[in-house]
Amino acid sequence: MRKINFILLAAFAFFFCCADAWGQKKTTVHKNTKVVSKNKNLRPAAKKPVEKELMVASEDGKYGLLDENYNLVVPYEYDYIASFQDGLALIKKDGKFGFINKIGEEVIPCQYVDAGHFWEGLVRVKQNGKYGFINRQGNVVIDFKYDRALWFSEGLVSVKLNGKYGFIDRTGKEIIPFKYDYGFVFSEGLAPVKLNGKWGFINKIGKEAIPFKYEDTDKFIKGLAPVKLNGKWGAINKAGNEFISCVYDGEIKFSYGVAYVSREGRFGYIDRTGREVLPCIYEKMDSTIARPFWAKRDGKYGIIDENYQEITPFKYDEPFSYGSSSLLKVFANGKYGFVNRKGVEVIPCIYDDAVTWDGLVFISVKKDGKWGCINERNGLVVPFEYDYVGRFYSGLASVKRNGKYGFVNEKGEEVISCKYDRVGDFNGAYINVTENGREFTINGQGRECRIQ
Repeated sequence: MRKINFILLAAFAFFFCCADAWGQKKTTVHKNTKVVSKNKNLRPAAKKPVEKELMVASEDGKYGLLDENYNLVVPYEYDYIASFQDGLALIKKDGKFGFINKIGEEVIPCQYVDAGHFWEGLVRVKQNGKYGFINRQGNVVIDFKYDRALWFSEGLVSVKLNGKYGFIDRTGKEIIPFKYDYGFVFSEGLAPVKLNGKWGFINKIGKEAIPFKYEDTDKFIKGLAPVKLNGKWGAINKAGNEFISCVYDGEIKFSYGVAYVSREGRFGYIDRTGREVLPCIYEKMDSTIARPFWAKRDGKYGIIDENYQEITPFKYDEPFSYGSSSLLKVFANGKYGFVNRKGVEVIPCIYDDAVTWDGLVFISVKKDGKWGCINERNGLVVPFEYDYVGRFYSGLASVKRNGKYGFVNEKGEEVISCKYDRVGDFNGAYINVTENGREFTINGQGRECRIQ
């Protein structure tokens, strides 16, 4: 069981930088939003109820909130803002934690040295070196007297007092005595607890449900809990029976019904019955949920599909990388090629280099020192006569020959000669170019034009 780290770790899956000019401040918007810049004169929005969840944004290391129209609702004055949970977001300012609502009001002032997230209507907070619990109105419900505290689950919470862990209810009443070395959260009616150096499980009245004999464990999820015994991991059911034998090197964590496991240094996958849907015979393996995925056996890489079947020979020198929407980029004998998602090598490994572009069927490839472009059937689109071939935008791709840039169309025809020192991307109407130190704009036919 990994002990809980009560220092909050900020985790945002996506971010976008919102100014690209030199010397400008950058605004980053979190939570899957599009580009937004402070230079667009963001203004405070009127404080009124907001139906859509506000977006966390950051600028120069400070956090604020934007509404769905990218109006600045909460100024950039916080050290941290978490995502909203049940209408409130954890905030940090000047080293102290509090909570803010969706109209930008600090409903719980930044006064606590530590704080968690609301669970079952209460949140742990720390003041004067001790933990207690407050409600959503900021009222103290459970006094500040505990050395550590987790979060409420199934009506109970594990807290530490005088060096031992026990469990209390939402009123602060002691339900399970303070006698454990550690206590985790309740899940499916049972909680993992540690006593005299060993882990076991208790029920909600503190009765031992599964003996204290394990070196490590975690909570139950869908009837199974991972356990470590004699240095190896397996899983038990709620009756305490070893449902998956303790033979694996690392903790078993299921995702989408399977778990990535290793045994004696080899990797595979098991399902929730313990069956090895992919035997532990691979030296390396992609452990993400992406399918298909790569694996390494006998020093070479191959591809395995969503049914855990090998769909290519193990002959490649590197793991594949995702190419276009339907092809996977592979590497063998110093050359690049592509296979489809059924494992068929539709483009042989004959290219010195290859670049794929998201959402496009065209692939820039290099052969015998020159770049060209092919389609997903290995048909030649742009001949191998350029120093580089870029991405197609609105039917045109930039190309480079003898240090100068031009453009080709999707038929491979050079519609704009290679004579420019620098070029931008074609936006469907015009292209920004530089020639002999002069910057100007041309259209898709290469004629100079003015932008109104």
